[in-house]
Amino acid sequence: MLLIRLFATLTGAAMLEVGGDALMRMGLHRHAAALAAGAGCLILYGVVVNFGGIDFGRLMGAYIVVFFIVSQIFAMLAFGQLPTVRAVLAGALMIAAAGVLLTPAPVHQLWSTPIASRPPVPGTAAAASDDPGRR
Repeated sequence: MLLIRLFATLTGAAMLEVGGDALMRMGLHRHAAALAAGAGCLILYGVVVNFGGIDFGRLMGAYIVVFFIVSQIFAMLAFGQLPTVRAVLAGALMIAAAGVLLTPAPVHQLWSTPIASRPPVPGTAAAASDDPGRR
């Protein structure tokens, strides 16, 4: 359920950011009122993206992937720009990286645990000093 909520939140945030950027672009070149609308979208994006419910580093890592996908779709629909083969390949790599980032694994837990609270690594001096049988 957390992943569904996270994906919905990040998709909404990406739509606000990409839409806000597009409105800013239109406002700079054609319609001054679009600048204000774009600024409003970008402010809302900043609020929505932080409702992800996970730590900031993982949140932004996952958000980059969602932002990339939404921006490619928006570029096709709003500006008629098709993604290149490189963009599709980069997107596939980013999706794989987000899967690794969001998967709770022992390695992730090791790196996110403060050093002082980690158990000693077997075979090291720290492990030997904690072993009552070696004293």
